[in-house]
Amino acid sequence: MRITLVRDDGKVNTMRTLRIEQLVEQMKVETKTQPVSKMREVLPFMLPGDKNDYVQKVPKLIPAAAFFRKGGITTMSEYNGIGFFVKFGGKFFISLFPS
Repeated sequence: MRITLVRDDGKVNTMRTLRIEQLVEQMKVETKTQPVSKMREVLPFMLPGDKNDYVQKVPKLIPAAAFFRKGGITTMSEYNGIGFFVKFGGKFFISLFPS
């Protein structure tokens, strides 16, 4: 399964498509800028309605699809389907939306 990782720093939107195994390995080590650690450090001191600037720097994952950009146009190249696990009344349910 391929996943699209999106980074948006306000100036440049970077997309990277990688396999789930690569994503897991990448998540084990944080980048030099440490966006996740910095976001977590600030969270206990946030009040409702406050803006956390570090949230914008954390990469976003799009697990349902793989995208590519060609000539400035973003196109979906692969749809993986989505599954949700829900705990309701002590039981687990799964909802699948097949590709």
